[in-house]
Amino acid sequence: MKKYVTVLLLWMLSLLSAQAQQFRVSYTAAAYAGPFTGNVLLYLSQKNAQPKNQPGWPCYRLAVRNVQPGEIIVFSDSALSFPTLLSRIGRGDYYVQAVWDLNLGGRIIGQSTGNPYSVARRVSLQAPDETFTLVCSQVVPAPVFVATTFCKEIKAPSALLSRFHRKPTSLDAAVILPADYYRHPQRRYPVLFTVGGFGGDYHHYSRSESTDTLPATPIDTIACIRVYLDGASSLGHTVYANSANNGPVGDAFTTEFLPLLDQQYRTNGGRVLRGHSSGGYTVVYLMTHYPKLFAGANASSPDPVDFHASRKPICTGMPGGWIFRTR
Repeated sequence: MKKYVTVLLLWMLSLLSAQAQQFRVSYTAAAYAGPFTGNVLLYLSQKNAQPKNQPGWPCYRLAVRNVQPGEIIVFSDSALSFPTLLSRIGRGDYYVQAVWDLNLGGRIIGQSTGNPYSVARRVSLQAPDETFTLVCSQVVPAPVFVATTFCKEIKAPSALLSRFHRKPTSLDAAVILPADYYRHPQRRYPVLFTVGGFGGDYHHYSRSESTDTLPATPIDTIACIRVYLDGASSLGHTVYANSANNGPVGDAFTTEFLPLLDQQYRTNGGRVLRGHSSGGYTVVYLMTHYPKLFAGANASSPDPVDFHASRKPICTGMPGGWIFRTR
């Protein structure tokens, strides 16, 4: 009897899935040669014309294997869903986009360099059994840093991280020079490292992104070179720590990035750290793990540096991670 009930339930679920909202998604060979194995994301928004770029969207995911260019995958109620199933999403007009995540290291899937995506389409969701087609023919371009007289980009190739990730990897940052850098070619300067929190992006200092391209302001009255680090990774923020997830980032920063910075710019060996939020955790980590390399550090609102008295959570160790329950 149980066998027949199970079969009946499976049949009913398949029938409901067949009647659910569907988006038929494919990618072109020009966007990616294929085959594709990984996650495909579907984003919807009633307000944002580029839903792949916004947080808090209705979002759906399919994990697929060996999908060829032109082959169609179908988003329906079987997709992993947030905040609700496709068939239950509020009726109305939506912008919709799909993205094939190549997992190349970008922090935001919809903005990650190299990912194929579809041009945003405006659709009207009325009946729960409608079907829409999306073809991903576009590719997210790499961000371009436009240097100015005082704002430069530095990209330090890392043998340590390339070995860990099994692909060419670099540590990148923005360098902001002091006003008299060119007037005094023999002078050397201390370096103030500023580490952004989660979501920070050193491209803010690119002329293409901001008018904030003025010379570096002094530390009190001392002219300095400022370096902006953002810690960006596919898992969020590296906090420039050696870790099983992100690899030996701390060692790469201190043994590969710093020597290249000293080689390309007139530094004098003086280094100070400043960071906020995840950047605050970064400077605590770097200062405590490499104390001989830095003269001091200032951390504002850092991520918890240990498990003591942090909102008094209950922290339970488990294989592969931790569970936090706030009292």
